[in-house]
Amino acid sequence: MNEKTFREHDRLLAAAPSLAVVCIGMFLSAPSVQAQSSGAFLSPGNLFLPGNLVVSRSLYVNTNSITAGQTILPPNCSLANCPTPATAVTSSAYPYVLNNDTVDGSFGITSKIFLDQITPFGLVFTSLEVPNSLQWGVTPTSDQLVTSFSSKSELALNLSTDGKVLTFVG
Repeated sequence: MNEKTFREHDRLLAAAPSLAVVCIGMFLSAPSVQAQSSGAFLSPGNLFLPGNLVVSRSLYVNTNSITAGQTILPPNCSLANCPTPATAVTSSAYPYVLNNDTVDGSFGITSKIFLDQITPFGLVFTSLEVPNSLQWGVTPTSDQLVTSFSSKSELALNLSTDGKVLTFVG
């Protein structure tokens, strides 16, 4: 490095603390907006802030519950209750598990849903797991939601025209 590069580097390092204070100050002074819901899973601790991006995602967890050549599809299918049972052609390993739709046209796998809040700087600020049956305290009668991994139309997010209400469609 030459002397000019060192001076630029030192100037940037000197400005970094001031920039950090300004960014933190802007963040703390920003008015907070909470998405509206029936209270099912959004609480005062789960705030979505103006200016941040909210992204929906799904996470498939391989439970090793499907064995190629052994697992009968659809689940609990037998000649007594299902006219055309089939045997899985692949295991539950992603993405190959989705190839089981070749023998079961209704095949799909469920997966957890997350709503990630990302700052303009690209940092994940919060991640909200939508209630599902794998979470502690969620019972079969609780409000809960998962997505089908083969679905193409779920997990839509829409912001109201006034920017105060975030609608999640699942």
